Amino acid sequence: MGWLYIVIPLGILSIYIISVFNQIVRYDAKILESFSNIDVALSKRYHVLTQLFDVAKGYAKYERETILDIISLRKGSNLEEKAQAEGQLNHGFERIVALAETYPDLKADRLFKNLQDAAKDAEEHLQAARRLYNSNVTLYNQRIKTFPGLLIASNMKTTHYDLYKAPEFETHNVNLNL
Repeated sequence: MGWLYIVIPLGILSIYIISVFNQIVRYDAKILESFSNIDVALSKRYHVLTQLFDVAKGYAKYERETILDIISLRKGSNLEEKAQAEGQLNHGFERIVALAETYPDLKADRLFKNLQDAAKDAEEHLQAARRLYNSNVTLYNQRIKTFPGLLIASNMKTTHYDLYKAPEFETHNVNLNL
């Protein structure tokens, strides 16, 4: 009967350790999923803006270099590279908005307006994906840095994730209205 006083607390402790371990693994999976969501949102935005630039090409053939520079932007493989590519894409979009102001027919084009609305939607989707990523990273980092998760995480050899931060030049709003 005395062995129960040892086995029961050890069983409870084991269940707790397994629970914390599984929670850390789930948080890590959520971070990877939300990082993928950022990639999906960037891809959606890239395709919408590419279509927008294609519409603009018809109005400004001699602005081709500007448009080709924008379309050729590539997605990065890590968070910092993605933020950098996103910043370049935002800068390119500002250039296409300026181009649309130069060509009133482009500004009035129904397809251009529809794509502009789609670009706004893609931007909102991207912002939501970033917020979700940062929320998941915060939960994970808190769990692996607080007791008792700290003890379990150190045995798992977990690493700290960085929050998504827009590049400094990208902290201003992009004007999507013409």
